[in-house]
Amino acid sequence: MCKPKEPHIKELEDSWTEWFQHLSSASSNLTLEHNYFDLEVVNVVAPQLQNLTIKFFHAKYVVSAPALSSLHYKGSSAMDLSTKGFPSLEKANICVCFPDYQDAHKIFHLLQQLHNVHILTLNLEVVEILSSSVELVLPQPSPFVNLKRLSIYPLKQYWPEKAPHKVAMSSQLKSYLLDGSPKCTYTIVLREVNM
Repeated sequence: MCKPKEPHIKELEDSWTEWFQHLSSASSNLTLEHNYFDLEVVNVVAPQLQNLTIKFFHAKYVVSAPALSSLHYKGSSAMDLSTKGFPSLEKANICVCFPDYQDAHKIFHLLQQLHNVHILTLNLEVVEILSSSVELVLPQPSPFVNLKRLSIYPLKQYWPEKAPHKVAMSSQLKSYLLDGSPKCTYTIVLREVNM
């Protein structure tokens, strides 16, 4: 966290933190966008919280929200999440805009914590990173026993000369995502190359 030089800035940060804690504990919907205060850790203890949306608000998240039914995350790097689980989770949409190989472990850890989800949406770039890191999924059985629908979509379009080496979803990753839920419907939208 930034060290403020002016006392009134510290007071503003303290009052914002108090307001945020009060708001998050009483709300059923919470959206966090852009981390202007440069917070390193965000604690969300909200028994009533049902919908959590995080957009480009990078921090470590410690979330206690047993009623959470919907999680939407969009960021330039992987979400760093610590939770005891989300027993009521219906939908999760995870979009990492610029994943790299260092994000693979965090993404895999995040997926393990979403094991109760019924509808999971991932961007294709996340799948490509995980497919290139199969050592993470090889020894693991599928945790997704309630999964009804898995959707994978591309975030980026490429011109032919700039298209990255195409990585298909590895069979190990496909097994990890789908084997726990044999009746799961699976949709993948392939990336189009602009001509």
